[in-house]
Amino acid sequence: RVEECHLHDHSSEGLRVDKGGTAEIIKNKIRLCKNDGIVSDQADLTMRDNTIEASGKCGVRLTFGTHATITRNYIVDGHGKGVMISSRSTGTLLQNILENNKLLGVEVSGESDPLIEDNRFLKNLGPSLSVSEGGKPRIVGNHCSGGQNGMEFKGGRTNAIVTGNFVTNTKGSGLVFADGSKAAVDDNDIANNMGHGVRMGPGCAVTLRGNRIYSNDAGGIHSQEAEGQVLENFLFDNSGAHIQLDESDTKVSGNLINTASESEGIQNNNNKGEVDSNPMIADRTDFVKKMNRLLILGHMDPEERDEAKVEDGKKRSTNTPTGRGRVPTKPQGQKPDAKAGEAAGKGRAPGRRNSVTRAPAGRRGSQSKGKAANPKPPAKGAPKSAPRNQGKGK
Repeated sequence: RVEECHLHDHSSEGLRVDKGGTAEIIKNKIRLCKNDGIVSDQADLTMRDNTIEASGKCGVRLTFGTHATITRNYIVDGHGKGVMISSRSTGTLLQNILENNKLLGVEVSGESDPLIEDNRFLKNLGPSLSVSEGGKPRIVGNHCSGGQNGMEFKGGRTNAIVTGNFVTNTKGSGLVFADGSKAAVDDNDIANNMGHGVRMGPGCAVTLRGNRIYSNDAGGIHSQEAEGQVLENFLFDNSGAHIQLDESDTKVSGNLINTASESEGIQNNNNKGEVDSNPMIADRTDFVKKMNRLLILGHMDPEERDEAKVEDGKKRSTNTPTGRGRVPTKPQGQKPDAKAGEAAGKGRAPGRRNSVTRAPAGRRGSQSKGKAANPKPPAKGAPKSAPRNQGKGK
């Protein structure tokens, strides 16, 4: 057990746990190590409440089947990677802050399968997370802001689960899939990125379901020679096409798209997959009401959902259908351009871990090239956009 020590200016690693070892590393300050801050090689490691600063290569390196629990650490200003998990290592990264590391926040490779949950990735110069060489992480409830891309996935053996994350303000795209990678991506918020919200390259097989993808400069979803499914997502305020399909074999169904901006809804360039039942709603307030209703229905038990749909049908039986062809009318006592946030529901929909009902944030204002803007603050009564239980920085 190593506790409340100050380790600095080492010519190699700050701490090393070798084969078969077990260690607890608690409340230490480790800084300016020439190689790695902490190395665990085929060991059992518990780390919590440490500060690891300005490591030469990695803040934390886990290799050769290490099992680690890494909680509430602050890993900052590294000259390489914040955390590297390789060679079939496993464990949990929970409520850590990884900030301003020069290469990336966390790298998972070599068939490692950690749980990466409820961490904050801030201004790492590369991607917040990189998964390659058969990595199989579960990435749940993290906040990723800044950097080149939010998350990158590469390689045919790579297979990730990505759920309930908030990815924003990158200089590139929110999620990038390349080289035949696979993933299940659901219930994420991907917003205010300078590239696409999600970009899928040749041979990738990705399922996108129930995500909120908005205010991205290059467009919402771009699938190029990829496979997979794009189902029941919510897209609005993207500058390019909300969904662009180039020579892909992708099923696109049940997505709700707001066409209030000049952006094209679905741009289909020789897609082989089925494209149908994607409602496009021009009126912003109608779109928000529909989105919130669908989010709530998605968290009900089947019997409750069926009853709610019957009630909805009765209420709407005399209403004019929503869509591009409808001429919006001025609601009584309300301006025609009333903020969409006023129609948003309250807070988190019940029953699902990180599902947040959000009103559209609106298109970003003018900004200098290369500088990411913060999302527009929500309207009065709308929920905050940051994920819950974020770790505390120093």
